[in-house]
Amino acid sequence: MKPRLTLALALALVGAASCSPGKVMKTSAAYEVPLQGVEDRKQLLALMEKHASRFDYHVDHATDEELAARSAVVPTTFSAAVWAGANDEENIASALNEPNRSEKVWLTFAVGQDAARLTRFRTSLMQEVRATWPDTKELPVLRGETIPLPDDLVVQGDKYVLKPSAAVRYPDATGTAPTR
Repeated sequence: MKPRLTLALALALVGAASCSPGKVMKTSAAYEVPLQGVEDRKQLLALMEKHASRFDYHVDHATDEELAARSAVVPTTFSAAVWAGANDEENIASALNEPNRSEKVWLTFAVGQDAARLTRFRTSLMQEVRATWPDTKELPVLRGETIPLPDDLVVQGDKYVLKPSAAVRYPDATGTAPTR
């Protein structure tokens, strides 16, 4: 499949995949993958494609030209999504560089229709991602809907947690702040 960036892909990569009106796309897990340049970005894309094909999914990704055009608005170095179905019926995972930090890619996984298959895909992909980039960190997903802003996060071991001082900005954010 030729790489392409559709409006649906762009929306999915910022956490708003096509859903029924009033319905929020749920996220099951998210990770920050620290990349060190073009070769790492190519390697992450190749891993996504390899694992997607194992589960009968496919990857759409932005071309260099599309990334350059998007960078005029927001610096973008990586943009890809894993889809189920020949016509992108279901978003499985999305990867996009963190705003204003081109070498940090946020890889998110949707809550899918076939949860067991999606879990096997996520486990398989993340095992290889973590082996390749050991500094990969899990991101908190509040209520399955929101990943806090980077400035509202603090590292705790191999994951990020919500800073207690930022919790007020995220109503009903439970279980994500470090205990004292």
